[in-house]
Amino acid sequence: MHIRRLRAAALALAALLLAPSARASAQTFNARCTTVVAAACSQLTIDVVADAFAPLSLASLGVQLGGAYAFVGGAAPAFAGLDDFAFGTPFSGTATAPSPTALHVDFLASPGFTFELAPGSAGWLRFDVLGTGAAPVTIAAADPDGGTLGGPRTITVAPTTTTPEPASAALLGAGLLALAGTLRRRARA
Repeated sequence: MHIRRLRAAALALAALLLAPSARASAQTFNARCTTVVAAACSQLTIDVVADAFAPLSLASLGVQLGGAYAFVGGAAPAFAGLDDFAFGTPFSGTATAPSPTALHVDFLASPGFTFELAPGSAGWLRFDVLGTGAAPVTIAAADPDGGTLGGPRTITVAPTTTTPEPASAALLGAGLLALAGTLRRRARA
C-alpha cells in the first residue's frame, strides 16, 4: 500500500515538473539607462533573459517611452544588440519609429535574423534616447510565429549617477598627495 502511494506521488510530481503548462514562461525584460550625462539618460538598454528551460526567439520588439523620454534618430533610429549567435560581437540594425516615443524593431528586416537566446542565457538591445527623470518604458515582444511573449511589460527607468564611496575618494586624495610630494622632491634636487 505504501509503495502504491509513493509511486502515485512520484508520478504526480514528475507530471507537475515536466508538463509545459505547469511552468510559467520566465523570460525577463529589464530596461535601464546605461549612459547618463548631466542627469539625463542618453542610452536605454533592454536586458533580455531567456527561460531556464526553453530557448527564446524574438522576431519583433515594440518599445513605448513615457515621461520626458524620446528616441534619437528620427523615423529610423539605429540600435545595437547582443544575443547568443553574435559570438561576442554586438550587431546593429535599424528600427522604425512612428513617433518620437514609440519604436518597432523587426529583426527579420534589420539586421536580417531573429534575436536568439539559449535556455538560461542573456542578451541586450541598446537604443539612443533623450530623457530626464523617472519614466515608464513598455516593452512588447513577439516570437517568429507571431505569438506574444507574456504580453506588454512596463518598467520604470531613471537616470542614476554613480557617486564614489568615501574610501575611494580618500585613496585618490592620498595618491595625489604622494605624487605631489614626489614631484616636489624632484624639483628641489
